[in-house]
Amino acid sequence: MNKRDWIAKTILIVVPAATFLAALSFFYIADRADAAVVLRYTVVLASLSMLLAVEALYLYYGHSRSRPRLRRIGQERDFLQRRARFLEGRLAILEEDMEVLSAMRQVARAATAHDGLDRILDETLRIIQELISADWVTVFVYDDKSDTLLPRAHRRGLESYLGKKIPPEIIDDTSVAEAFRFESVIKQVESDRLLAAVPALTGGTPLGVVSVSAPLSGTSDEKAQRVEVFEAALKDIAEHIAYALRAVTLQTRAYADDLTGLGNRGLFDERIGEMVALALRKNQPLSLILVDIDHFKNTNDTYGHQMGDRVLREVSGLLTKSLRRYDSAYRYGGEELALILPQTEIADAARLADRIRAKLEKKSFLNKKLRITASFGVASLGGTTLTEDALIAAADAQMYRAKNLGRNRVEPSSLLAAPAS
Repeated sequence: MNKRDWIAKTILIVVPAATFLAALSFFYIADRADAAVVLRYTVVLASLSMLLAVEALYLYYGHSRSRPRLRRIGQERDFLQRRARFLEGRLAILEEDMEVLSAMRQVARAATAHDGLDRILDETLRIIQELISADWVTVFVYDDKSDTLLPRAHRRGLESYLGKKIPPEIIDDTSVAEAFRFESVIKQVESDRLLAAVPALTGGTPLGVVSVSAPLSGTSDEKAQRVEVFEAALKDIAEHIAYALRAVTLQTRAYADDLTGLGNRGLFDERIGEMVALALRKNQPLSLILVDIDHFKNTNDTYGHQMGDRVLREVSGLLTKSLRRYDSAYRYGGEELALILPQTEIADAARLADRIRAKLEKKSFLNKKLRITASFGVASLGGTTLTEDALIAAADAQMYRAKNLGRNRVEPSSLLAAPAS
């Protein structure tokens, strides 16, 4: 504070105080002093009152001069507050955009991981759920054979369901068919919830639909903004899902047997080499089952190739249903089929083969006129069987042994009877 300000503040305090005291003392002096004293006192009091009036005018003048400045300060304060709220909103949007970009990277990595479609979808649904705090997420995949959209993956809370394990009662397919048909996002915004169906497109071709339910909060503008962010994110994620579906479809067509839907011989040759190398490196068991349908040529000659094809499809379906998630089935050639069983000892593989044999024995065709059986050869890594060729040769030898011993039987390699080390 400078000297001038200090003097001004002193005057502003002293003059009103002196005037007040003089006014009080006047009543005391008026009764006890003569007229001359009262007159002089009145002059003093009047002078103080004039000074007080001058001071009041000074204060009014100062206030009048500062009013525009105060108004500008108030306007600037309001502007800065509005600007701060705007920047907070932009910051929130940027944070959401960063979360979306991070999610996109994770989805892209999952889509190119070659871990199988189920693993890709499971990971992608988890990312979507975390990104938009979704109550549930479902991926529908178009099946061109049945011309329908089938639920392939579903996530609700901490639980994930894949394929046929998806309980039908928890699937909400509202607007899914419409989104797929018109290749556009179908969304419904309720008071506090977003329901959206987003088509999974690649190259302009719809391959599926991503359906989500997510909560909304905040003001109407904030909800609208959040819906836009969610929609853009879901479109990008759906595109990555479509890419994964496309890649898996192409891979399936390249490696699937057209008749049975099992892996073809090319895929078998590739996988058996990989699985043998992995089992040897990790010192884990690996078993192989070769299956040959008994009297298949007679079935074709007697009932026609269409019936033979049906038998092959039925047997292949039975094999697929009997396997664990990490087992795999292949059409090895003609009426020969193969099962690769990772982390499986030969005794367990033989028991599985016998269960399949027993189920197959009960199947019949053409009103029980045609019954189908098969011969099973089982072999595992171990002993002198330490290469893929040796494993295939051992299983093949046991399969022919089963046929020579009367068919409709399981013949494991001699390792089954080997003493435990």
